[in-house]
Amino acid sequence: MLATAFALGSIFGPMMSPAVAIDQTMHDSEFSHESEVILDVTDSNAYTVTFDNADAGSFQLLESAATEIGAELRTITFEGETGVGQLVVLEGDTTESVTARATQLFAGASTQVPPIVGGLVYSDHQISGLLETEGNLLKISQDSVISESYNSTLLHSLPPIGGVRYSHWDGYKKIKGWPGYSSANDWDAYFPFTYRIEGYNINRCTVLVSQVCLSTAPYAALAQSIKWDGGSHNWYWPEEENWGFEFGAALYNYTLCGSVSDPNFSPGWWLNPTYIEWATNVPIDAAPYQDVNREFDECQTTTHELGIRYPTRLIAGYEYIYYVNSARNSHRTSSTYSSAFQAVHNDCPPGTARDWLTHCMGLNEWVNFPHGSQSATVINAANYFTLPGCARMYAGWSKPLRWFNGQYKEMPWPMDAPFADPSLSFFDGCFTNDW
Repeated sequence: MLATAFALGSIFGPMMSPAVAIDQTMHDSEFSHESEVILDVTDSNAYTVTFDNADAGSFQLLESAATEIGAELRTITFEGETGVGQLVVLEGDTTESVTARATQLFAGASTQVPPIVGGLVYSDHQISGLLETEGNLLKISQDSVISESYNSTLLHSLPPIGGVRYSHWDGYKKIKGWPGYSSANDWDAYFPFTYRIEGYNINRCTVLVSQVCLSTAPYAALAQSIKWDGGSHNWYWPEEENWGFEFGAALYNYTLCGSVSDPNFSPGWWLNPTYIEWATNVPIDAAPYQDVNREFDECQTTTHELGIRYPTRLIAGYEYIYYVNSARNSHRTSSTYSSAFQAVHNDCPPGTARDWLTHCMGLNEWVNFPHGSQSATVINAANYFTLPGCARMYAGWSKPLRWFNGQYKEMPWPMDAPFADPSLSFFDGCFTNDW
């Protein structure tokens, strides 16, 4: 796996007041990977609260439950057919402010806000079992379980896997230097055909009073997307339920491999591993999970990846987005990165909680990959691309394209067919400024 072990507490965001969580004023000598682990999953003070009735979820009920058990509500979890995500609770939050910020959060993943299914609370005393609040039953535990009541998958007729791939780009090879001039990076057809990435800086509210924001903090935001298109198809995926899919970016800081006393030492990355909010439009029945297990990451690397346990349950031709934001690192205004696709064997037992998939997908047993390449480099680190910024890569392109936030790049048209008039083109922008 590209991403490896970090405390699962990171998946829920920092376990302290939001104003403290976004403080980036620590000295260089204080920085370490461990300093960002706010709460370990074994901490008995962290509890998952889930609604027994999925239709009953609301911010008011979560607040009532937290008050009744003498705990503090820290995050809200959303899950449904429109996606999955987490919103951190701010001081002064109301139903209206949570609704507005959830809408903004999932707009980053280009989808509607899915239902509230629960949240994370923090308590200085032990709590567990069931709680009835305002006629609704809530389950309180450290391990949540998501049932796998999935519909049977329908059979699809696919183009032959050895048929025409939309990666030849013959019509473009002699025109304007399109990146499809050669097919050196034509990855296998079971991987997505397209990859987009954008990193950008935003300011987010941290304290609300009567719907007025009294305090903001600098955040770093990262959006990535994939699409099976152009001769690629997720139904080419090998052994269906036995293999999952992960995609994402790895950020680099080579000074972290040396001594803190090194005059070139600079802590962290532009986007650090402790997420405050995240969202995806991958539906819950495909079992998306944040791959926050970073055990095997090298000292200079942190990864920001999304895993999908059942990629064959996605829709070909639909763009799936993974969006995260975190406190901006005042020590690092930018980071170089690479991006990759990877197949991971489904080593997780049936009924494994979604939040725990990061600790078992591809990690518990060794199984030979039966179907071509198990991974594909999408954007190579040797390109020296940096975040913030935008980039695109398509199967069959010899190199990715990049540009700065707020700008546009001329692209061949149409992107989903190889034989159209190559004189046609369009201008593509970042996630934040698409036309």
